[in-house]
Amino acid sequence: MTQGPFEALPSEDPARGARRPRGPAPGSDGDPRTLGGLPRDERAEALEAQLAEQGVSVLVRAAAARQLRDPLLVLEAVGLSAEIVGAGQQVLLTVPSAEAPGARGELLTYLSENKNFRQEGEPFVARAGAGVTTVWYAIVLSAVFAAQNMAQFGERVRTDGRLDAELVRDGEWWRAITALTLHVDAAHLGGNLVFGALFGYLLAQVVGGGVGWLAILLAGILGDLANAWVRQGAHLSIGASTAVFGAVGLLVAVESMRRGREEGGWFRLLTPPVLGLVLLGWLGMGEGRVDVVAHVGGFVAGLALAPFIALGERFGDLERPALQIGAGLLALAVVSAGWVLALV
Repeated sequence: MTQGPFEALPSEDPARGARRPRGPAPGSDGDPRTLGGLPRDERAEALEAQLAEQGVSVLVRAAAARQLRDPLLVLEAVGLSAEIVGAGQQVLLTVPSAEAPGARGELLTYLSENKNFRQEGEPFVARAGAGVTTVWYAIVLSAVFAAQNMAQFGERVRTDGRLDAELVRDGEWWRAITALTLHVDAAHLGGNLVFGALFGYLLAQVVGGGVGWLAILLAGILGDLANAWVRQGAHLSIGASTAVFGAVGLLVAVESMRRGREEGGWFRLLTPPVLGLVLLGWLGMGEGRVDVVAHVGGFVAGLALAPFIALGERFGDLERPALQIGAGLLALAVVSAGWVLALV
């Protein structure tokens, strides 16, 4: 069972105002200074001591701010002045020390009334930016498609932007970026718009719009580079499908890691990778113009990049708007830079 965001609520000695743990928290290996199964964090403990001097008590520690949303809402609903603050690799739910006993009682009551919900693990909370970044995906692909069909310079866009394996191996690596935005015809574009928007939106809800689409772009670039290096001799390729299958790989890996942190049977744990392989076989394999190597490369690149997102969530906070906006702008900058190198 996944540790809940408030597995351990420290009790307080009213006479002294000092924190006094109820006992070892689950998963704490007997160390009363670790709450909710979290490892010790010296920065969090230092901040907690500083807050205590300022008349502020820490009720709950968690690994991510979203885990504290429910307890925060519970306290705000009864008129208590709760606040979430970050410290090191943890976040803390705080209240004025005078309100701490009542706040602790409210949370314990909430826990006792919602045991079944708590045992089902952490609820999914969609992150911001999924919609707007998915719209930008459609805008970029549509704009490049319009440009490549203009009589004035469309032929140059197609020629200088496509993935040419020999030229990539000779140093024109930016073609791995620009090729992702080119398409053979409207049907080719439409398919990648539909499936790219679907899988990209789902991933963006999990990890955030900016981070999600930057990861998809990187998976597509790595897949194209692998495609160019694996091929022997000449090979030409265009299309966003490499990045689309990168999104599938990212979704599979992120969901698998999430389920790995919770209790469940092998069937539940293996469901994401099995579904991912089914999608890869159904949509990514075939004859004709289907570039199987590119699709597999994007899918594998997505699997490989997912642990870095997990590390970013572990040591940072994917909820930060600045991080998501910065990642989204970086994705646009990478695509723009690729085209500048291709055409200048």
